[in-house]
Amino acid sequence: MSVSPLNKVYYFIDESGKAVSFGLENTDLIESLKKWPDYYQYFLSEEMKNSTHQTPPHISALIKFHLASLEPASDVGNYRYYPLGALVKGLLEEFIRGIALNELGGYEIETPIIYDYSLPDIHEQAKEFRQKDYHLRVGNRTFLLRFASDFGLFRMMKDASVREDALPVRMYEISKSFRLERRSECVGMRRLRSFTMPDIHSFCRDHAQGEEEFKYLTKKYDELLNRLGLPYALIARVTKPYEKEGIEFLSSMAVEMKKPVIAEIIPGMKYYWQMKDEFQFIDSTGNNLQLSTVQLDVKNSERYGLTYAKKDGSRGNYVIVHSSLGAIERLYSSIIEQAYKAEALPTFPVWLSPIQLRIIPVSEDNVDTAIEVCNSIRKEGFRAYVDDSEASFNKKIREASTNWTPYTVVIGKKEQEQGILSVTIRSLSSADRAFVKAMTLQELISALKKDTSGFPTRNPEGPVRLSLMPKF
Repeated sequence: MSVSPLNKVYYFIDESGKAVSFGLENTDLIESLKKWPDYYQYFLSEEMKNSTHQTPPHISALIKFHLASLEPASDVGNYRYYPLGALVKGLLEEFIRGIALNELGGYEIETPIIYDYSLPDIHEQAKEFRQKDYHLRVGNRTFLLRFASDFGLFRMMKDASVREDALPVRMYEISKSFRLERRSECVGMRRLRSFTMPDIHSFCRDHAQGEEEFKYLTKKYDELLNRLGLPYALIARVTKPYEKEGIEFLSSMAVEMKKPVIAEIIPGMKYYWQMKDEFQFIDSTGNNLQLSTVQLDVKNSERYGLTYAKKDGSRGNYVIVHSSLGAIERLYSSIIEQAYKAEALPTFPVWLSPIQLRIIPVSEDNVDTAIEVCNSIRKEGFRAYVDDSEASFNKKIREASTNWTPYTVVIGKKEQEQGILSVTIRSLSSADRAFVKAMTLQELISALKKDTSGFPTRNPEGPVRLSLMPKF
């Protein structure tokens, strides 16, 4: 049963846990959301359909920085990644994998991307997904490309022997997923037909442990997005039969997280989940896109026949907490969009910058020294390159700036003789803009280590000289 937007019921839950129900006619409450700009903009964009039609700047940035572009020989909504772009994507994947395995204690698995559509459990679940699945005909059988990791994982867990005292068990998988989105909805990396999804499924003992896991993962994903520098509005969906308990639960979560929640009440049990939350990011054009999500699944354990061994010898069905740390492509584009929103000069975080440091020799006489310095920095694992192109010195400086290079080093006669480097630092801080600092080589390496501490690293690819790097 569809619900008219005017009949929708929402709750606004503030940081104190106070929950107030409202509808779209309650303009005073909606206006009060301006105190929380991301929540207010989300409500305008998503719920009141007051979105903008501007082209998000990450699309041109991907091309400008030689990172990625749409593949013209593929279906719409499929990206190809050039070397620097694949490097950034790989770093994000490593970052999330580290959280899933090292911080959350998950087990990593791998399952196929193609499944037999005629199997009853798969067919039933696919029907809930509003016909956004890709179908393939092979001989006389119909297959679908995965739109989530559920199919293979659930069949794997059906064969697993799990004890009650081992729960919750967290299973992690990252894989290509496919959704047949409308062509008009495929705008940049906001919405794709082919994307990379890192999923964590937590298999819990009962509803109480499922709620505990739901809250735990929501807090962890809050930490994740804070570490990536991505603000968000926390939006929840609660099914009508679970309204009272769900709002009480979300109120307690808002207090613990010191963060408001907007909850929409969904009539009936339309999907497999009883409650879910979404981390909604507002891009630089004012539109929203969902990053992480956590869902309390009360259907699929029975649907797929998934059970664990209870202490009394009987079998019990799981409550499954589905969660994703966010499609890699959406995180990728959101980091670029957030840079455009910043008050300071737009830049990548140093750990994620495809080129962390450019060395610009003032003249041909300084190239050998520049290469020597660059090799010393590369030995420490940083992505440093010498701009030895035929462009003018001033153009090289401008290109370093327009490509958001966080560290740019100039080496001329003075620097060569004195051994002191002139370093332009492009700061992420809103209080600073690019500034020049005299540094020794060791001071520069120490600064790079500080800026990348706690994040995955990738060694530089290709030769030291930028002139030898392929241009796309």
